[in-house]
Amino acid sequence: MIIHMVLFKFENELPVDFEATVRHHCEQIRQHCEGVILFDIKENFSERSHGFNFGLSSIFKDKESLDNYQPHPVHQALKDYLDNFPGERLVYDGDLDADCVVNGL
Repeated sequence: MIIHMVLFKFENELPVDFEATVRHHCEQIRQHCEGVILFDIKENFSERSHGFNFGLSSIFKDKESLDNYQPHPVHQALKDYLDNFPGERLVYDGDLDADCVVNGL
């Protein structure tokens, strides 16, 4: 499995419909991108966030699924939407060993 995380440090105030719009895009990705196990974007409530106010958390079946997701039209639509909001982004992609996942979740 592959974990893909993106931290966002948006510079300006976000529109009131930001979270609803992002929720819609996340649902589209979960429905249309093969190999997506988990995909969500939420506000970061950590006091140690260093200004990164939102985070994307996702898990993919394998690297091929992540690679296929990158150019997918529903992912591009999310990226196009997020590009409207300037700020910093920090990406982490890494392997998850099967034995690190808690069984029964």
